[in-house]
Formats: sequence, C-alpha cells, structure tokens
Amino acid sequence: MGIQLVLIQVLTFGIIVVILRFVFGSQLKESLKRLQDLHQESLEKEEILNKEIERARTLSQTEIARSKDEGKRIIDNARRNAERLAEEARAQAQTQVRKMMDDAAEHVKSMEAEAAVTAEEKAVDVAQQLVAEAFTGRGEAALHRELVDEFLDELERVESERLRSEAHDGIQVTTARPLAEDQRKRLEAILSRKRGEAATLRTAEDPGLITGIVLNMGGLVIDGSLKNRMKKALAAVRQRQAKTEP
Repeated sequence: MGIQLVLIQVLTFGIIVVILRFVFGSQLKESLKRLQDLHQESLEKEEILNKEIERARTLSQTEIARSKDEGKRIIDNARRNAERLAEEARAQAQTQVRKMMDDAAEHVKSMEAEAAVTAEEKAVDVAQQLVAEAFTGRGEAALHRELVDEFLDELERVESERLRSEAHDGIQVTTARPLAEDQRKRLEAILSRKRGEAATLRTAEDPGLITGIVLNMGGLVIDGSLKNRMKKALAAVRQRQAKTEP
C-alpha cells in the first residue's frame, strides 16, 4: 500500500508538472510572440518617428535657408532704397542749388536792367535839361517845327492799312508846344487820305516831350518826340559799347 501510494503521488506530480509545463509553455510562447509583435511595432514606430524627425529637420533647414535669403533680399532692397533716396535727395539738392543760382542770376540781371533803365531815364532827363538850357525860345520852336515836319514826312510813308484799322474813336495828338496851323492841316490831310475818312484830332500838350509830336491811334503809337529820339540814341550807344566790350 505504501508503495502504491508513493507511485500514485509521483504519477500525480508528474501529471501536474506536464500540465503546468503545457499551460505555462503555451502562455510563454504567446507572451514571447506578443513581445516580438510589440518590438516590431516599436521598431516601425521608431522608423516612422525618425523619418518625421528627418523631414522636420529638412523642412527646418529649408525654412532657415529661405529666411536667410529673404532677410538678405530685404537688406539688399533696403540698401538699394537708401541709396536711391540718397541719390534723389542729392539730385534734388543740386536742382535747388541750381535754381537758387539761376534765380540769383536772374535777379542780378533784373537789377542790372532796372539800373540801366533808371540810368537811361536820368540820362534823358539830363538831356532835356541841357536842351532847355542850350536853346532859346526861338531855337526850341525851330527845332520843334523841324521834328514835326520830319514826323509828317515819315507818316506819309506809313501804309494806309495800318492807319485805317486803328482809332475808331478819334486820334490823340500830343505835342511839346502848340502845333502850327499849317502842320495841323497837313496832319489832318494825311490821316484823312490814308484812312479814307475825315480825321478827328484830339490835341494835348506835354512839355516833357521837349520838342516833337506823338500820335496815338489806339493800338498804334507813333512817337516823333525828341525825348523818344534821345532814348533810341542812348540805346544805340549802349548796343555799340556792348559789341566792342571783350
């Protein structure tokens, strides 16, 4: 009985061991398979992660390079704009300086012209005084008559069309002293003949003319006064001096 009991116990223990090995072996294989699957999945995820990291690194490097290029382009544009603005400012300053110089030169010319006109006016005034002092009343009257006669001779040579188209409301005649009757009649005859109608004269006296006559027909003025001759003579003298100056 004792031996049978021992054999039963040994057999039972062996069966239990076999059962345990079967159970635990199956679980171990399943666990190992799960571990292998997890390891493979981990490797795949690691590969995917590495690819994402590499892609992110590539994109980052590309973005960095693009940002550098963009920054360089912005800097280059800013430098070119600054150079352009500086050039425009320099050109504008030069233009303003030239304009100021031109304005100054123009102002000087204007002042010179005004001074010349003033000098001519003073010269004419002095000449008037000299004539007044140099000629007696009879001599001044003779000079006046001579200038009026020359004026009438020149009026004879004026084209009729010029005289006909002016002064529809009368003709203004200004003299340094009263016009002689024969000269007045001759003037009326010339104007009536050339205009094709009777001439209406409005007479006035202006001692400032020194001697001579001025005919005003609206848009046409014919100046035969000694004052005007002096102005022309002074201008001619200045013109000859300008030509001879180096």
